[in-house]
Amino acid sequence: MLGDTAYGIGPVRAELAERGVEVLAPLPPGSIKPGRLGKRDFAVDLAAGTVRCPAGETAVIRTEPSGARRARFAKRACDRCRLRDRCVSPVRGDRTVLLTADEELLIAARQALDDPVSAAHLRRTRPRIERLLSLLAHRYKARKSRYTGTRKARLQAAWTAALVNLNPIARRLTANAA
Repeated sequence: MLGDTAYGIGPVRAELAERGVEVLAPLPPGSIKPGRLGKRDFAVDLAAGTVRCPAGETAVIRTEPSGARRARFAKRACDRCRLRDRCVSPVRGDRTVLLTADEELLIAARQALDDPVSAAHLRRTRPRIERLLSLLAHRYKARKSRYTGTRKARLQAAWTAALVNLNPIARRLTANAA
């Protein structure tokens, strides 16, 4: 399935993976300031349980009692690092990389987006999807269902999809008849 950034977040990817749906969607950009290193710059090896920073330091992934997984880089190693000023913000003196519950899916998504063929396919196809979503929302007023209940909402979605697909066919037939 192709999607926009809303489909790129971990919880949505996890839900779709449970249903056996593969997703090709951009990942949210995150809140990284320009010139700073982000989690993407670190090599996360979930099988080995380690995270390696761009400078080559390695930290062990630990699971906290809350269930959060983190890799903490020791302050003494980071103090002498040449990338220290660009690195992730320190937490209680240590540089920390937080791993989400769906980190495996996000790593797989980054690898898929690094593939030139997949990235090109997403770049070519996504603008068409966005155009159709805009058409549905504005011309057909399909941003929200007019009906209460799943069955009626699905019926409205089917009618709207039929209209979206039939309009270009009708235009082409009219142009050919003239």
